[in-house]
Amino acid sequence: MILKKKADGADEAELKHIYDQLLYKDTRIMELNQMIMERERRIIDLQEAFSEQGQVARSKQLAVLLLGKRLQELDAPPRERKDVGTTTDDSGAAGGARAAAGASRWATPTKRDGCSSRARSPQRNASPGRAIPQLLRAG
Repeated sequence: MILKKKADGADEAELKHIYDQLLYKDTRIMELNQMIMERERRIIDLQEAFSEQGQVARSKQLAVLLLGKRLQELDAPPRERKDVGTTTDDSGAAGGARAAAGASRWATPTKRDGCSSRARSPQRNASPGRAIPQLLRAG
């Protein structure tokens, strides 16, 4: 009987020791699982940041490419451009020649009917107007 009590006591101590080990290992597994989940979240965040940086890099590369093309266009020999909003004549085809002729009327005074053209206003055309009104100088 005494041996049986010792065996029962040893069994209980051994069972308690096994139970404590199970609790410790279970707690440790839970801690490691939390660490794994935290690191997975961190990896996902880094992947998203990397993807966003890739998009930013592609956008910057496209912007540089577009600026390069624009600079090439500006450095290229000038082509004849016509902006519809700034033309002052009624025909689109001869607008550049008429605008140049109109500018020369202001630049060089010529005598008409005994007075200079600067003193008079230039001949008006059927234009809708100018973006900036011209001021007549009296004098």
